[in-house]
Amino acid sequence: MKREFLTELKLDEAVVEQIMKEYGKSINASLTEIGELKTEVTTLKSQIAERDKDLKKLEKTANLNDDQATKLKELQTRYESEKADLEKQLLDNSKNSAVEIAIAKSGVIDGVALKAHIAEFVAKAEFKDNEVVGLTSHINELIADKLAYLKPDTKKATGGEFNKTGGLDPEKDLAKKSAQAMGLKE
Repeated sequence: MKREFLTELKLDEAVVEQIMKEYGKSINASLTEIGELKTEVTTLKSQIAERDKDLKKLEKTANLNDDQATKLKELQTRYESEKADLEKQLLDNSKNSAVEIAIAKSGVIDGVALKAHIAEFVAKAEFKDNEVVGLTSHINELIADKLAYLKPDTKKATGGEFNKTGGLDPEKDLAKKSAQAMGLKE
């Protein structure tokens, strides 16, 4: 979301500032989460590399009997499985963070609704260089085509203009509509 967009809506500068602060908070929260995940990934990768190095060292230096060799193979198999699971979790976390950032940058008023609409695309899309390939353009197309209601409303209420030309009185009009809805005569 850009400040210019909000000022074009003729919003008061104080309101624009408050909106931008909240928007900044959501973007910063996502970026902080990504930073934490990257740090966690680096730590986990170094731990896995250290463990692998220790296992290879142990395997070369140890004179194992059949039972110990079997246990070592079981451990190696388990560690490889855990490593694959951790790498998948890392990829999923990175992909989810990229999706959250794309949603936040889209400027929609309901990120949960947008996320539901893009879920199928995200599941099938390629994840490359810490972003879902084509997601931003897909979001923009959806918003332009089907999901325009998710963008902040650009119309402003003018209030009471129908009374300027001798139009209906809103209170009498409401009473009349209410009576009709209940099947009563005026």
